[in-house]
Amino acid sequence: MRKILLSAFLCLIKLFASHPRAAVATSTPSFGMRQSGDVSADDGAAGKDVRGVGQALSLCVAFGNKLFVQAKTRATRSGGRRWIEQGSDHEYVAQYVQSHVADDFSLIQLFDRTRGLRIFFDARDPDSVLGYWCTETPNCVWNVLVTDGELRHGADVDCTSVREFDQDRHLASTTIRAVDPVRRIPSDGRSVQDIALVTAGTPNLVSVSDLSAELNSRYALAHGYAFYQYHDSMVPRHIVTWNKVRVLLDMINRTTHEWILWLDTDAVVTNRSISLGDIISSAESYPTHTEVDLILCDDIGGWELNTGVMLWRNTPWAKTILEKLWDMEHLPHMQGAEQAQLIRLLRHEDPKKFRHHIFDQRVFNAHPKVHTEGMFIIHMMGFTDRDRIAYFTSLKEAFDASESDEVSDKGRVEL
Repeated sequence: MRKILLSAFLCLIKLFASHPRAAVATSTPSFGMRQSGDVSADDGAAGKDVRGVGQALSLCVAFGNKLFVQAKTRATRSGGRRWIEQGSDHEYVAQYVQSHVADDFSLIQLFDRTRGLRIFFDARDPDSVLGYWCTETPNCVWNVLVTDGELRHGADVDCTSVREFDQDRHLASTTIRAVDPVRRIPSDGRSVQDIALVTAGTPNLVSVSDLSAELNSRYALAHGYAFYQYHDSMVPRHIVTWNKVRVLLDMINRTTHEWILWLDTDAVVTNRSISLGDIISSAESYPTHTEVDLILCDDIGGWELNTGVMLWRNTPWAKTILEKLWDMEHLPHMQGAEQAQLIRLLRHEDPKKFRHHIFDQRVFNAHPKVHTEGMFIIHMMGFTDRDRIAYFTSLKEAFDASESDEVSDKGRVEL
């Protein structure tokens, strides 16, 4: 086990060394007033991004009624790329300076100093881009600007037209639907408590979700727990982080497992010797609890709790909490989504924490910055899919090697 964690830990150190800084550099040009050399709507400068010698690439985000296009010009006086916003009639609306673009274009942030406005595009699902805005204030509150966008980049893409309406895509982005798990592994009765692990991804995240599901399902098998994996979302894409609420309700309504462990697709077990039963017993041992139905950990970002890894008991109280949570306003991801709302709900429903317990994140929901050898679960929130795949792959290889060594040892004959 020590060799496994050391190998994976070395990979994690490499990822930290190459991981871009989270801080976004802001630029402060003069906007709204045409100056010599600046881009205007008549310059025809929208639609090209030069990223290599002799190679012209287009980069834009298209919505049903808006189009945001990176301009041809390499940079403004402050060093940031310029972007043009156009309406569905191709009319010029506004211009911005690019303050951050991820290497894979999955995250894009723009800035308009004249209006004190920030625009943020979450393009991790390039076929369902979310746009947010906030004003430049000490407490920037991100609001949904537009949903159902399309990321376009490359040498031969169209960055001159908005996105065409599609009925099937519209229904998928506005309706709640039933989804069955693609993988079910039954429990084998070895565990004292009937425990199930569940995770859910989306089609665009299969490369990450399948890898984490394989690692976590092998942990479940080792302890006799059940395991469920959902490949698609039950909820509209613009509130995809709320999908875990629907999945947990589905599990409570359709199964009889006593405990259900929810795992985000970027969370994996790193120490398979730790039992969930021990964590449950530890939470139940606190004298302030009457009956523990929900177990969580705190959050590295200062939130009271983190919903990336949660243990729910299959009880009427838990079902009621989840139903009330779903009935609350579906805040977007940039406003804390279901995590922020669960904090508000528990403060009202269980202020003295009779029914829920919050551990330190190091118990079973550790961010890589605090995760060390021997800890139970690592939660790679804030990392790119490439970084997650690299770390999960190294962890899988280390576990595979360890299991191979164990088989060899069992077959060895002492002379």
